[in-house]
Amino acid sequence: MKTSFAWISGVCAAVLSLSSAGCDGGGDGTGGNAGAGGSTGGTGGTTSPAGGGGTGGTGTTSMGGTGGTGTTSMGMPFTSKGDSSYETQTSLAADDQGGVVAVWIAFFADNTSGIGYAVSRDGGDTWTAPSVVKSPDGRLASNPVVVADSKGVFSLAWLGFRVDGNGPDEHIYVSHLDNGTDTFGAPIIASDDGTKTTLDFDKPGMKVGPADELLLTWADFSATANGGPANLTFARSTNGTDFTKSIITSDATFGNLASLCVDLSDPAVGAPLHLVHLGANGTVTLRTSTDDGANWTLKSTPATMTLFQDITCAAFGKDLWIAYASGTALFSPTEDSPADAVMVMHSSSGGTNFDTPVDVTNGAQGEQFLFPQLVRAASGKLGVVYYQGVVDGNAQLVLASSADGKTWTTSPIAASGKLTIDRTIASWLGAYVGFAIQANGLVSYADNSENKSHIKFAQIALP
Repeated sequence: MKTSFAWISGVCAAVLSLSSAGCDGGGDGTGGNAGAGGSTGGTGGTTSPAGGGGTGGTGTTSMGGTGGTGTTSMGMPFTSKGDSSYETQTSLAADDQGGVVAVWIAFFADNTSGIGYAVSRDGGDTWTAPSVVKSPDGRLASNPVVVADSKGVFSLAWLGFRVDGNGPDEHIYVSHLDNGTDTFGAPIIASDDGTKTTLDFDKPGMKVGPADELLLTWADFSATANGGPANLTFARSTNGTDFTKSIITSDATFGNLASLCVDLSDPAVGAPLHLVHLGANGTVTLRTSTDDGANWTLKSTPATMTLFQDITCAAFGKDLWIAYASGTALFSPTEDSPADAVMVMHSSSGGTNFDTPVDVTNGAQGEQFLFPQLVRAASGKLGVVYYQGVVDGNAQLVLASSADGKTWTTSPIAASGKLTIDRTIASWLGAYVGFAIQANGLVSYADNSENKSHIKFAQIALP
């Protein structure tokens, strides 16, 4: 969904090493209610629910509230703290050469936001200082997602938007990391030609295809202002610059929070693409394409009581796994919907038929769950990370792992502060976490133990 604090529609038993994540660098800005209006909102002060007065952090690293690039300093522990007041909503990607990139939303005390990031070239042992990439023309930034291709090229996508009352004026941007400088380059508009100022988008998702092409999705609500349908859009690029777009659906089967998965062990063009998203009436919707996303076949799943949280998937050959949050919490425009269970369902037929969904959690009575993220290691092991705790009580990041997808073992990764569900405060956990596989598991997540969120990083075993 949009990172919207006034409009929402729709980082150690298992730890190999947990860096001093978020402990060094920037000081503590005063968190408070987020700024009003728009898709992201600004950083507010404790006495300013309208979004003013937050005190920004200072420290040895610099993210630059006006969009400057932080000073690169290898050998430092991971930190998201620069000049931003707080950071949340993180994504993570890794290549097979030790490169790791973590990204997040960085909120500044002047009510602006950008996409913060840090880069590691040794599997997460040391990191650059946090830097930031800004949306063009003063737009705010939200919903970052980062991927890595087989050549070690990292690409970042996010939603840029305005809150000045001149219509939604939103675009999906893509930027590529310069491996020489470890900085993201000038943004490219992937969603449109850049001339329209009335476009209304949400929740970009991105994956790399079997031929290293970029595969991008987003929800498009532009037509709804005039009574038209919302649609789910797919875009494909073979050069990272030019995107061929098609509409996946614009009918009653439309759903937001789309996520792609593809079996990268098969480099053939035309290898099946799988897309999952939240469907009508609390369902998991699955679509499959065998023509590089030009056409999609709708398939049914046995999921029920699906909540408004991201749905993720993993594929290998004919095997497909889908993880989702399940429960009875109602959707709220200002609060996340905590789950009573994290479910994983498996298909051995490419999504034609599914086994009975399995609850992978092992929480105490009354505990609930947020933002499950599923990955499959090359060994075949499966992992799901998620937040666990009692709402407004202590929270922890947890790993559920399995060798067969049927029997799951849970292990705590790290404490993450409080299990907040209020999306309008600086301690918001952020709607999703980062999870990637390299020599071991790598996760980025939000920790709000300082009463506002900062991003942390951990290397974890995947038993």
